[in-house]
Amino acid sequence: MKWWQRDDKIPIDADIIVSVSFGTFIDKLTNGSRQSTVSSIILQRHFNKKPMVIFGVFTPTAHGGNPEQYYREEIFKQERSISRYVGKVASSIEEAFAVKMAFQKKLLKGQIHVVVVCTDTCHSRRAGLVWENEFREFGCKIYVKPFDTGYVIQENHPMIMLRNRWKWLIVNIGVYCLWRVPLIYGWFRKNCKTLHQPILV
Repeated sequence: MKWWQRDDKIPIDADIIVSVSFGTFIDKLTNGSRQSTVSSIILQRHFNKKPMVIFGVFTPTAHGGNPEQYYREEIFKQERSISRYVGKVASSIEEAFAVKMAFQKKLLKGQIHVVVVCTDTCHSRRAGLVWENEFREFGCKIYVKPFDTGYVIQENHPMIMLRNRWKWLIVNIGVYCLWRVPLIYGWFRKNCKTLHQPILV
């Protein structure tokens, strides 16, 4: 998968780190959401400024009581990691948009310059494209630091495409190629609240 991944050289410092959501079960995090949380904390410790870790939760698997938020905040608390929850999101585009809205004042004041996105190898290139598209107007530099897709794939994953690494890779390649076309990306962005991968819960 390394031939496809986007793995940027980490900058000297960052303003925020984004921990991408990979859904949840009712009683525990998926392996992907757990690894995304842990990897973001490791990244946070790398920087002198200890930037805040930002995260949302995947809406279709956010069961009553929002277990993903609870379980992830427990990890952040145990590791004494500063984090901020930005709400439920149904797609990569909506995830980036939610963070943009949460930090709009700081972005408009030019107080956020560097964003590091923590996701898996297969999703890394598409994630980078989305974050660059959404934050371009603010002149932010986007860096993507992936962890191995092996952490994400689970046979019983509620997000169907995350049950097989080849399906997940093909989906990401296909969507990435489509989203490189501005008109297509714009259409997906407009409809992102109703467009997400199929789930079984």
